[in-house]
Amino acid sequence: MVCRAFLTLYKKLVLGNSHRNFCLNYFIDSNNLEIPDKNIFTATEVAFLIPMYNYTLYENFICMNNWFRREFPNFKIRNEE
Repeated sequence: MVCRAFLTLYKKLVLGNSHRNFCLNYFIDSNNLEIPDKNIFTATEVAFLIPMYNYTLYENFICMNNWFRREFPNFKIRNEE
């Protein structure tokens, strides 16, 4: 909760409340990677996620949210590179 408050403050003060490159939709924990909202919009966010680091965590995230493949059956996991 404190983390989200700081990020919201940062977004409003530093980024001018920009919605373009900074999104606060989901806060998940590395021990609980499943996204509770299972709909086409969330499936799109999961499928088009681009991992910047910690590729193993990305693989675990995709595994825990495998439900999104109903909307994107031809999805191929991104390469580590």
